[in-house]
Amino acid sequence: MVYFISFIWSSLLSMLAEQVYVKQRTLFYILSALSLIPLIVLAGYRDISIGTDTSLYPLTTYEIISQSSSAVDVIELLGYIEPLYLLIGYISLIFLPDEINSILLINSAITIILYYIGFVRMKQYSPLGLSMFFFCFLFYNMHLNLQRQLMAMALVFWGFTYLINKKKKDLIIFVISSFIAFFIHHSSIASLLLIPLFYFDNLRIKKGMVICILLFSLSYISIFSYLGTFSFFAKYETYQQGAGYEGRISISEAILRFLFLFIILMLAKIYKKNQLLNCCKYAFICEIILNFLQIRSRFMGRIGYYLFDLYTILIPYCITIIGNKSYKILLRIFVMLFVIFNWWYVYIHSEAGQTFPYTSKILNNLLL
Repeated sequence: MVYFISFIWSSLLSMLAEQVYVKQRTLFYILSALSLIPLIVLAGYRDISIGTDTSLYPLTTYEIISQSSSAVDVIELLGYIEPLYLLIGYISLIFLPDEINSILLINSAITIILYYIGFVRMKQYSPLGLSMFFFCFLFYNMHLNLQRQLMAMALVFWGFTYLINKKKKDLIIFVISSFIAFFIHHSSIASLLLIPLFYFDNLRIKKGMVICILLFSLSYISIFSYLGTFSFFAKYETYQQGAGYEGRISISEAILRFLFLFIILMLAKIYKKNQLLNCCKYAFICEIILNFLQIRSRFMGRIGYYLFDLYTILIPYCITIIGNKSYKILLRIFVMLFVIFNWWYVYIHSEAGQTFPYTSKILNNLLL
């Protein structure tokens, strides 16, 4: 219940914030802060049992930092974790109390704020409240688990809001953001797929990308075995080896993806001259192909997440551009209800990522 209430609260306040963005900028910042603070606090002050990865990377980082005298020592001792993630953890403990929740708090703040800034930049395409709604119900629980990758995704997403302008200087900003994200989570190299899919308007390039992604999915074992010979990518080779990384496919996620793709294909057929819809169509086809790599290894599908998180703005865009008001309202209600159901089924019913039930000794003590 705490998740659901926080999600609705954040979505509604974001919607109100957008209404005053132009004329009352101070009120906009206040409403935005009130929208984000509950999400950040819930994530930052949760127990370490919330999220399967919480007791791995954040806890290990905290323990090593606590025993080290400098950031260099931390990076040397934890060479298998990306250096920028370690540096962020080190800085967190300099300015905040010496406890793991300080790292969790900063990690979540960076991720959520970057996404929100991106949503504000994209409000001309997607209503701010809807973007927050999709983020909360699709990605919030995921970010409690995959903290490093979601932080990298947030940075890439922020860069994408420049890339979509199709200007050279904005392309440079995107490339820089992806480069920085690489040192938070190496999988962000996959974000470069966004360049041919969204920067260029040539349909041949987009169709070629679909073919390339399909070929990659058929030969990725050999590709990752080669990449594994480089130290930067060594641990990612194990992602395609089976053992503790056995593949599986989520039926609910597959249904969600095909529903979104169906909506996009139908609208792209109606609005044939809409270049953004055409970009969405080919990008999400690529994302679905990459997601099905989970059949071999449950980690492999993650490389498509840098396309998957675009649902937060592009699906709202699709269900907003419909001219018929009645159809627009019905489609919006249907999609939102389906997203809520999917969230409930995945994270509450199936307890994916072990983020439910939510527990926090710190918040309980504060309330008492």
